[in-house]
Amino acid sequence: MPADPLLSVVIPCLNEESRLASTLEKLTAFLRSKDYRWQVLIVDDGSTDRTAEVPARYMTAEECVVLKNDGNRGKGYSVRRGVLESAGEFVLISDADLSTPIQEWDRFLPHLEAGCDVVIGSRSLPDSNVVKRQAWYRQGMGRIFNRIIRFLVIDDFVDTQCGFKAFRKSTGAQLFKKCGSTISASMSRCCFWRRRRD
Repeated sequence: MPADPLLSVVIPCLNEESRLASTLEKLTAFLRSKDYRWQVLIVDDGSTDRTAEVPARYMTAEECVVLKNDGNRGKGYSVRRGVLESAGEFVLISDADLSTPIQEWDRFLPHLEAGCDVVIGSRSLPDSNVVKRQAWYRQGMGRIFNRIIRFLVIDDFVDTQCGFKAFRKSTGAQLFKKCGSTISASMSRCCFWRRRRD
């Protein structure tokens, strides 16, 4: 029986047929170069296009699992479902457009192997290299939401909204079981629960 994968990559998707092909090309090339087992979980959140059909063009059924929600349940639900159904020792969450390049995973892995439970990407640190910026109104809304979360819940995380985060599976499973299934801010709640656990 094959060993469990070291890495599970969870990608929540809603009507991403046009972008997913480029993402999976990059993801497949990167992951197939690794000397450890991995899996990708595409969580289709009620797409009305052919998002769920795209992965079969790039990955085998063993490499990629497509989970289809029964309707549009929201990103928080989709992320939670993907994390809870993943098999890897470590779980990486990424946006469907790979706005953070998958190569950044190589910077996360040593921290997880050294014992960190959670590693969170940030676009707001001094050495962050943001090549393509969001529209000004999305940046503004993100900053406002981030400040509210930092004020109310977790004041020492600079960027809670970056879509590139990794967990030990054991930690992620504990955290996401505590998160509500339809809350879009599930990542912020999970950080809060992690702090309370400590």
